[in-house]
Amino acid sequence: MRKAITINLKGVDATLFSVIEECLTQLNLYFHKIHGQCYNGCSTMADSTSGIARRVLDEEEHAVFTHFYCHSLNLAANDYIKNSNFRELKAEMG
Repeated sequence: MRKAITINLKGVDATLFSVIEECLTQLNLYFHKIHGQCYNGCSTMADSTSGIARRVLDEEEHAVFTHFYCHSLNLAANDYIKNSNFRELKAEMG
């Protein structure tokens, strides 16, 4: 069963990191239990000097960052399907 997360952003300097931190706290999850992190590579998330990955690593040294390569694979597969006769082949194959 999913637990609802409520975040009050009024009057708060709501950085992405503080939102993540608040969500984890509401779910009773803590940085000291994180052993890895994975993002799609955008600089806001993955930048090694000032991104979320760096902030999480500052909180927990074992939270190693790994690039989310599946996102790139998914984008490539979607491009292939959109730009090919894949749907026609699938229809012929049944």
